[in-house]
Amino acid sequence: MFGAAHRFSLGRFDILVVKDGIEGRTPLHAFVVSIPAELARQTVYMLGGLTVIDTPDRRILIDAGNPPWKRGRTHVASTVLGRLGVAPESVDRVLITHGDLDHVGGLLTSNGRLSYPNARLTMHRALWRSWQRPTGQRANARPGSNPPDGLTDLLQGRVDCFEEEQEVLPEIHALPLPGHRVGHTGFRIVSGGETLFHIGDAAFDPIFLERPSLANDRDTNPAVAAETRACLVKRAIAERALVVGSHFRLPATGRLVPAPHGARWVSVGHPAADPGPQ
Repeated sequence: MFGAAHRFSLGRFDILVVKDGIEGRTPLHAFVVSIPAELARQTVYMLGGLTVIDTPDRRILIDAGNPPWKRGRTHVASTVLGRLGVAPESVDRVLITHGDLDHVGGLLTSNGRLSYPNARLTMHRALWRSWQRPTGQRANARPGSNPPDGLTDLLQGRVDCFEEEQEVLPEIHALPLPGHRVGHTGFRIVSGGETLFHIGDAAFDPIFLERPSLANDRDTNPAVAAETRACLVKRAIAERALVVGSHFRLPATGRLVPAPHGARWVSVGHPAADPGPQ
C-alpha cells in the first residue's frame, strides 16, 4: 500500500490521514515480551504517515512522515499530497508528536531544504532542547532525540514550544503523552462539538489501547507509557472522542468503548486509495 489516505470532517475542520510507505504487519511478540495466550497470534500493522488538518483559517500538519532517503520506508507522502492538491507552500504549521525519523524526516527534502518553507513548528520544549545539543553530545542519545542533519539550523526562529497541556492553536491543544520518546505529545482537536485525539505513537496499534497494560519494549519507558495509555483510554471514552494513531491501519480512526477487560476499539470510516496521477 503506497500512499493510501482517509478523509473525514470534524466539525468545521477537514482531516486527511495519509499513509507513507509500504504496508507491513509484525507479530505482537516483537514488541511485547509477556503476551497473554489469546494474543499469541496477534499481529501489529506498522506504517506511519502524517495528518493534514484544514481549518477555515490555516492548513496544519501533524508530523511529516519518513525522510525521502530512507530505503524500505520511502517518503511518498509529498507525492500523495500533491495529487490531493496539498501544496507544501500552503502549510503554515507543523505539529510534532516526537522526534523519531519516521515522524520528522519528511521535514526535509532530498536536497536538504525545508519541505514546508512557510510553516512554523510546534513541539514539546524537551524535544527542542534535545535537538539543540552539540553534535558531539549525541552519540548515546535516546531514540527520537536526534534531528536529521541540518534540520535544527534551518528551524531556528521557527519553533514554538510548550511543556504541559495547553492550547497551541485555536481549538487545538497539545496533550503531552510521556513514555514513548522525549517530549512525546498528542493533540486534542475540538471543532463543532466533536473531539479528536491524535495520539502519535502512544499506541502502535489499537490492541495497545484495548490492553493498555501491555508493555511495549519499543517505548523508552514502557511502564510510564502503559500508565499514559490507561489514562488516555479513560479520557477518550469519557469524552466520546475519535482517536487517530500514527501507525494504525487505515482508516486509522476509531472510538474506544467500555469492555470487560477495559476497552474495545471500533474502527470508524473507510479509506480511499491514492488517486494516482491525474
